[in-house]
Amino acid sequence: MLGAPGRAMRQTRGMTDAPTSFPPLVVGTDAASVRRVYRNTIALTSVLAVLSGVGAIALGMTQSSLVAGLFAAGLVLLTTGYLVFGTVHLILTARARASLGSVLTLDAAGMEWRMLQGTIFVPWHLIASVSSRKRARHRVLTYRVADGVTGTTEGVRSTLAPKHQRVLSRLGLQVGSAGIDVPVETIAAATAAFTNGRLDPR
Repeated sequence: MLGAPGRAMRQTRGMTDAPTSFPPLVVGTDAASVRRVYRNTIALTSVLAVLSGVGAIALGMTQSSLVAGLFAAGLVLLTTGYLVFGTVHLILTARARASLGSVLTLDAAGMEWRMLQGTIFVPWHLIASVSSRKRARHRVLTYRVADGVTGTTEGVRSTLAPKHQRVLSRLGLQVGSAGIDVPVETIAAATAAFTNGRLDPR
């Protein structure tokens, strides 16, 4: 009677245990790479904000009446304000992302993701699939959780707000080669090793 549960537990561990030759993998942030990713976008929005502000002044000066000039300039200034807000938001996001530290940890138990919105740990048996694709010059891995998995599912540990959890359930958990200090190929190899080949995006 006591032997059956022991055999079942050994069989379960055998299905999930990764080869001991592959150690836990910690993926950190490459701060310089993160800054490069955001730099062009920040520069573009900054230039657009300046041009929009100059355009507002010029437009106001060309109107025949003061009321029309103020109205036209006000509309353009609203756009300028939006661009300025977007630029500031990008700068703050870039700084926060560059200082995030470790963003992903893989081990025999599962994957722990750390992002600006919070953290989430998902055990391997709740990861349904992983795919690989190219985005510009970078390779991106997308991990999709099983149907019905939420932040309160048994085995999942999450500090994410429900709205962010729903986005991840729909789009998947993604890690790209930009902004990290470990090659995506190494992450793919660790994924295959820790799942005994069940998940292999290579």
